[in-house]
Amino acid sequence: MNPRQPTITLFLIVILFLMVFTIPATAAMIPDGWMKITGDSTAYSGIPDGILGDRENSYAWSMEVFDGYLWVGTNRDIFAFMLQQLMMGGMLSEWPQEIPIPTDMRPGIYRMDLETGEWTEFYRPPVISGMMALDGGYRMMKTFTAEAEDPVLYVGSLGTSARLLAIEEDDTAPIPVFVTQPSSRFISIQAIQAHEGRLFWATDDMESDNPYATPALWYSADPLKEPITKVPIPDDWVAPDGAEILDMVSYHGALYVFLIPYGEEQGFWCGKLTIEGEEPSWELIVGDTSIGARYPAGMGRWQNGGAVPVIFKDRVYVGTMDGAAFKLLTGITTPDLSDVTMGGANGMQIFRFDQSDRWERVMPHKSIRDPDMVDKRNGFGNPYNKYIWRFGVQGNRLYVGTFDIGTGSTFIGSLLGQQIQTPTPLGFDLYWTTSGEQWHLVTQDGFGDEWNYGARSFVTDPATGDLFLGTANPFYGCQIWKREATGPGVAIRMDPGMR
Repeated sequence: MNPRQPTITLFLIVILFLMVFTIPATAAMIPDGWMKITGDSTAYSGIPDGILGDRENSYAWSMEVFDGYLWVGTNRDIFAFMLQQLMMGGMLSEWPQEIPIPTDMRPGIYRMDLETGEWTEFYRPPVISGMMALDGGYRMMKTFTAEAEDPVLYVGSLGTSARLLAIEEDDTAPIPVFVTQPSSRFISIQAIQAHEGRLFWATDDMESDNPYATPALWYSADPLKEPITKVPIPDDWVAPDGAEILDMVSYHGALYVFLIPYGEEQGFWCGKLTIEGEEPSWELIVGDTSIGARYPAGMGRWQNGGAVPVIFKDRVYVGTMDGAAFKLLTGITTPDLSDVTMGGANGMQIFRFDQSDRWERVMPHKSIRDPDMVDKRNGFGNPYNKYIWRFGVQGNRLYVGTFDIGTGSTFIGSLLGQQIQTPTPLGFDLYWTTSGEQWHLVTQDGFGDEWNYGARSFVTDPATGDLFLGTANPFYGCQIWKREATGPGVAIRMDPGMR
């Protein structure tokens, strides 16, 4: 017998196995137990989705589980505004087919029956002028249960007036419980948080005498029935350029409030609010050290312009956002039409802190101190990861998704005759960790869809532990994905009362 024959035979068996059992490329790109629950679940890249086939739903901007449904709030045609500016500037002559032409600027609130998987449209705001609607999008959703009352879903909107909407379990239309005065620009309620038996929300203080954008907090023990109280942000925290509250988290008896300054090259701030009776008290944790902050703004890096928190294993994890990109996307600053990187390719970072307000960097790991090496490893090694956009928690795992501008940069660059090379495949990145220090890759290509440039929202079903992810895809429409609570580190069933 030829001594090489067993090796050759084994080689042929392996080749035959691969030929017979290789699965289609689209299916192979779906990793780690994830399944797509909107639109086509297999061949989906470049195919319209947007929930119920509405491609103009750019982002799954907010999600929540409430009253037996998965709820999703969207925004509309977010990339189309950038293209319109290119066309008005004479830099673009034809509308590319990859971007839907705006026909209806009304965002939607959708819901999926958790038992049947059936999707329905729940609400669209009224039109106020042309294609413009009363709301421009639904940026945050939170369930809150007032004392001796049934749970209520609260939704924060974006528009020239920001609205806080209440949705009760009786299937009636949303009830506006808070509406700001009209503004000359878009404002929103992005931060909503339950804390110490009250619901808090944040937006611009339209009654402020300051000449700059000034945010404030409002709270109520029951926004449907009880009075609403305003908590101002200290003036020296937002002067002279203005600021916006991006997010909040309730942690060990305090409400941590994260601000993005509107000034150029300024990092995020974090303030700590406690309330004794009705008397608020502020402590500056991250910000200007000359006025008492424990840590410098942006944790010493101005590119960390914004931040979003999540609680995991009794610590708060904080993912940063590039302030330059945020200001461009929200219309705060005017874009340089020749800059396809939205302010530069700057990868973002992750920090965490404990109840003693001790902060440390966990991505890149704190042990990496060489500035050049830190810069290379920011954004999980991808400088096009502009945002550590949102976190999701499932059992023993913390998931983190990114906004990867590689898709937008290469697309806009191609329209302008530029070739952009990115270090990783196009599409958002998704990682998970159990320790907060070692990060495991799930996808670097938006679940095999280059047009999925962001993992925009997460929510965990409190009854089953299933994790849902909503994408940002302003090309073919947002998508919703699900990972059931099975497998190592996630096989749990949570108490239905943990909302």
